[in-house]
Amino acid sequence: MLEDIKLLAHKYPDSMIVDTIGVSELGRNIPVIRIGKADAKYNVLLQGAIHGREHMTAWCLMAMVDYWLDNGIEQLGDICWHIIPMINPD
Repeated sequence: MLEDIKLLAHKYPDSMIVDTIGVSELGRNIPVIRIGKADAKYNVLLQGAIHGREHMTAWCLMAMVDYWLDNGIEQLGDICWHIIPMINPD
């Protein structure tokens, strides 16, 4: 997932920002992807992989990010998307 995030950040450098919202119990970084303006009127949070071995939700969110950026979702208005593909990387 981290490699996929790096690839997307390289592919869409002007459309997304990657940050870390904290670390897991075992010390792994928890990344967040932001699409849209930080001062947007609306903020939407999407998170996946809340429990261990729920990797499918992380895959779905990563596919959504790629599809959205490929189709220009960041230009859809006054919305800032915050996507946490894997809230529990342990």
